[in-house]
Formats: sequence, structure tokens, C-alpha cells
Amino acid sequence: MKVSLPGRRGGGAVARRSRRDRRADRAKFIPESEYLEARLLLSSAAHVTHADLLSPPAVEVANATAVLESRAGQDFQKLSADLQRLEQASDVRPGQFALLEHDATTMDLAIKSSSELAAKQSSLQLDALQNVLDQSFLAASNTRSGWDQLEQKVSSDLYGVDVNDVFNQAEVAAIMPNGVISNQQVQDTYDQMKVIAREAHVTRAEHDQIVTDEQAIVQDLGPAPEMNLGGAVPRDPLTVYLDSQVPNFVHAPTIVRRR
Repeated sequence: MKVSLPGRRGGGAVARRSRRDRRADRAKFIPESEYLEARLLLSSAAHVTHADLLSPPAVEVANATAVLESRAGQDFQKLSADLQRLEQASDVRPGQFALLEHDATTMDLAIKSSSELAAKQSSLQLDALQNVLDQSFLAASNTRSGWDQLEQKVSSDLYGVDVNDVFNQAEVAAIMPNGVISNQQVQDTYDQMKVIAREAHVTRAEHDQIVTDEQAIVQDLGPAPEMNLGGAVPRDPLTVYLDSQVPNFVHAPTIVRRR
């Protein structure tokens, strides 16, 4: 699915790159990314430049948790317990998470460097993008329309960014670093979101239970929850807490050594 955004450059038919070629391009950004699954820890070369782009800052998480504990009480405890069960059953690997973090880093830089976005708008879009990417951890049971909605949200959060059809991400980084991202990178992000969803394997019933937990907390918080959590812009405390939990879905594989 192509992304259509204001300010998009390039046009005309472009030959579709094979999945193998696109994975080779990604390996330029995260060395040995295809081989991380056999290791207990990520190699130092695999870490992205900006860490924790899929999880909110610690101060926001602490303040959000305090709000939820004081206002939602038992409902918050139930949500935490239900999430913990899903996190423990997840099979998302560090290498898979690193690829999604890399995608978040690339989009982060494109949004921050866009000359069309004021600082506040940039912060709002980055927070929204973080939440959309994090939703993939619970999206295994998504229908086609559900994935289409997530793709549309990513497109919306890239408003003000030039999504270029012609160049790959290496070429974009070399010649047009300001407010630009390649369409190849956006498509790779969608693919990686689906990989994360598959490996987290949250069922429809489990997903619906989390939604029910969230709805109970929303009722507890009322129409005007505390949203000044110490970040650049106000954020919903429930969203901040949920986004902070995604690293808990990631587990290094257990390696059994044969004698």
C-alpha cells in the first residue's frame, strides 16, 4: 500500500523491489540483523542511535503510573496482571524489536527535521507514532481493515514528511536528510509491525480482554484525567503506561547446547 502525503516527491512507475533486496538494505543500518535470533544478547552493532523510541521517558511513565494507581486502583491492577500474562507468553525476539526500533528512529529523525512542523506539532506526532507502532504488539488478530487503519495512522503521523518513492533509505540519508523518508522504509515498517504481531501472538479473546480493562480504567479516570506527565506535551496516562510495557514482550531465545 502506497503512502500518499502532502509534499510527497517523485512519481511514475517504480519497479517493485524484492523482499530479499529490501532486507539487504536494512542490514546496512543494523549489521547482522538477520542473525541476531541465535544470540542471547544483541551485538553492540545492532543498537539504534536513539534508544527507547518505542517506550516513553521514565519520568512520564512514573507519573502516569501514579495517576493510574490513585484513580483506577483495582482496575489498573487487573490490566497489569493481564498484560503480564501476555508478555510472558510472547515470542518477540531482540533482533525483531531492534528492527522496529530502527524504523522508529528513522521516522523520528524525518519528523524532527521537517521544516513544515513546529516543535509542538513534531512532539505530538512523535508521541502518536510511538503509540501506533506499539499497538502492533497486540495486533495478531487484526483483520485486513484493522491493519489498514494502523497504516493510515502511521501515514497521518508522518504528515509534513516527504515520503519519497524513488530513492531507497540509504540514498535519502545521503542526499536529502531534511524531513524526508523513503517509501521503502515505510513499507518495511508495516512489514515489521506484522512480524511483531505474529510473534507476540495475542489472540482475539486476549486482545478483547485488554480493551475491556482499558475501558474500565477510562471510566475510573473520568472526562478530565491528569495529562501533564512531565513531557513536552500533555499525554494520556493510560496510553503512556501501555506504551511503556512493550519491552516486556521481548525475550532472548533460550539456547540449548548439545553435548
